[in-house]
Amino acid sequence: SVAKATTQKRLSWREHSMDVGMFFLRLLYTGTVEESEWRSAAEADICAEAPRILELKSPTGCTECAGLYEVVVGTRPGGQPHWRKRHADRWLYHQDGCWQLGGKDSKDHNFSVCGGWMRSEKTDKVVMPDRVTKWYRNSSGLPRLLEARNMVEDATITVAEPEPRVPLRLLIGSLSIAKQYLFQDLLEVLVNALQLRLSLETFDIISQAAIKVDSQPLRMHCLQYAKDSRNGVLHLYQSEELSPEVRTELAGVWEPSAPAVKRRRL
Repeated sequence: SVAKATTQKRLSWREHSMDVGMFFLRLLYTGTVEESEWRSAAEADICAEAPRILELKSPTGCTECAGLYEVVVGTRPGGQPHWRKRHADRWLYHQDGCWQLGGKDSKDHNFSVCGGWMRSEKTDKVVMPDRVTKWYRNSSGLPRLLEARNMVEDATITVAEPEPRVPLRLLIGSLSIAKQYLFQDLLEVLVNALQLRLSLETFDIISQAAIKVDSQPLRMHCLQYAKDSRNGVLHLYQSEELSPEVRTELAGVWEPSAPAVKRRRL
């Protein structure tokens, strides 16, 4: 068992930070995670991961926009993820340097126009909606009136994950330790968790980790994800945005091998 195995091993992980070690030990001995131990570390995570679910709250205006928004799989307007409100034609997407909240008109225009309900502050670098600190809403109540005078800052608007995720670097660090000391039961749990976190934003990071620890199940999962054209990995490959080891891993997927040279018989 896992508990018995730990009495026969002396654990050491100098290449990992203290919070990775503490997270690993809690997971190993209790099978649980404690948010209070890692929540503050989430800000320093290794990539800007798109949340699967966002909860938008707007108590003072545009209340019909409040609710749970689920990420849309398979399409990325403008190269960024977008979310749809459950059971409603409300869409959260990136356009004109900020996050926009629009309705069916926005979708009909393939999210190439500004939404009429809400928008975030503009940023030079794209950050996920749950990391934005300032939001504006349409004070007129009419989404077609997009004049700047109708958009007012509203500090009561919040966009956050209803259930915060474990920082990716803690999962990847724990995978490395579990692989090093052959904690097979824990390896399966961590591989499954990382498979569920695979997205275009996390693909390179998770693939690197899978290759580094030689986790065959995770490597195969990453390859299958890359082969699905809807996931957009081919664009990252062609634009050379992936790390060298990941590009090498994917070379056999999209680059055909050279045809064998026929030898002439003498």
